[in-house]
Amino acid sequence: MKQQQKLAVLIVITCLLSIQVHGQTEALKTYYETTLKKNQIVGSSLVLLKRGQIIWSDFYGKANMQQDRPMDAKAIYHWASISKTFTGIAIMQLRDRGLLNLEDLAVKHLPEIKKIYDPNRWLEKITIRTLLNHSSGLRGATWPWKSKAWHPHEPQEWEQLVAMFPYTEILFEPGSRWSYSNPGIILLGRIIEEITQEDFEYYVEKNVLRPLGMLDSYYDFAPPHLIDRVCQSYWLENDQYRPALFNLNTGITVSNGGLMAPFGDMVQYLNFLMGYMHQSKADVVLKRSSLLEMFGETIQIEGQNPIDVDHQGMGLCFFIEHIYGSKMIGHSGFQNGFHTHLYFNLDSGYAYLIGYNSAGDTNRAMDDEIKRYLFKNIFTK
Repeated sequence: MKQQQKLAVLIVITCLLSIQVHGQTEALKTYYETTLKKNQIVGSSLVLLKRGQIIWSDFYGKANMQQDRPMDAKAIYHWASISKTFTGIAIMQLRDRGLLNLEDLAVKHLPEIKKIYDPNRWLEKITIRTLLNHSSGLRGATWPWKSKAWHPHEPQEWEQLVAMFPYTEILFEPGSRWSYSNPGIILLGRIIEEITQEDFEYYVEKNVLRPLGMLDSYYDFAPPHLIDRVCQSYWLENDQYRPALFNLNTGITVSNGGLMAPFGDMVQYLNFLMGYMHQSKADVVLKRSSLLEMFGETIQIEGQNPIDVDHQGMGLCFFIEHIYGSKMIGHSGFQNGFHTHLYFNLDSGYAYLIGYNSAGDTNRAMDDEIKRYLFKNIFTK
């Protein structure tokens, strides 16, 4: 009899939780789509997860306006700077395999960086660790001199980046503070190539993407069988949509922002990060202790915090935010009209992925507003 009572109570609790979740997600759908319309977003995707399972998703608008192609679960997004986290994982993988040390000087692997202007002898303090946590002192932008429409989107060859080193300075003592740097991550990509003697994208596809089951993900140009699934991105200017570059080649910046992937593959990635992938499969890519090392704060991000964020820090290629009493781990991406974000909380098991294929003046503020809505109304409940 007691067993039957326990079962009845469990059924009631499950039903109440289902009603609560349904009510929250119905409100979320209304809020999310209303916010997208207000900000004139062409297409967007949002996936919510709880302990490795998708609990809600929404695919809004168009993946391609000219083709009248609706957004769906198979649409392939450009993940921009979220690519950096894969580069970090590949570096940690090589560390665990005994092929490098996080305290290695970058110049040990890349003697070309000796051409960087360095009157303070700070080059000798740039380590792989300072590149991973954005404390190397290198500038933020990869290509700060682009001024003409016909200029390449990014440098295509390593030699082009090397040619800029004499015009590059180290802005502060490495390790002394945080400052976001695209060139720093590109140096990590080149270190991977030097150690493995493979092109960056080939190495990561074979050693990270494929083992994680991300079979429809790739870098830069789409293979022919996936080209029809690639989202077109757009710039919103004066209420007019201008198509951005399609099927973009990020060149030498591939390790910094070249990942292309559908949401289904990125769910696989999130489950790997959060520990919901079978451990034997996950360990082939990176052991759990090394992932947790990447999620630990290595340097504080000083300055004005975003709204409702109490503290910001940087792990190894992952951002850390303390918001509404929870420690959130994540990364965003913004490039060529695409805007993407992922966040997860290891304690509650909640996570989300979001992407937009159009960008205007309000995108970053809108993305932050949606983030806070999710944290306050879904994650904390």
